[in-house]
Amino acid sequence: WAFGVVLWEICTLGDTPYSSVSDKDLKNFLLAGKRLEKVDSCTDDLYKIMLKCWSHLPKDRPTFTELSDKLWDLEHKEKPYVNLDSLMQQSIESEDGEEEDGQLNQ
Repeated sequence: WAFGVVLWEICTLGDTPYSSVSDKDLKNFLLAGKRLEKVDSCTDDLYKIMLKCWSHLPKDRPTFTELSDKLWDLEHKEKPYVNLDSLMQQSIESEDGEEEDGQLNQ
């Protein structure tokens, strides 16, 4: 489970996961089948890996060998699996003082 969250954090340049869900509501959020949303900088293929990591039953989650194989396959596709242009734009907007997580950057 945690590795899927780490992948999501990489795709968001370190955003806080589940930031819109209170600590007391997180368990019910997850038990209802809700997951972190796909971000623009993440390809569908990489998000599918994240979703697999977040399978409700641990036996349905990939092993690290399976994850390694899937990530290796993604790395060797022609299409990038993380949209760096989108990440750069987000970074530039953050540096320009736009709001992030409801607070003005200074």
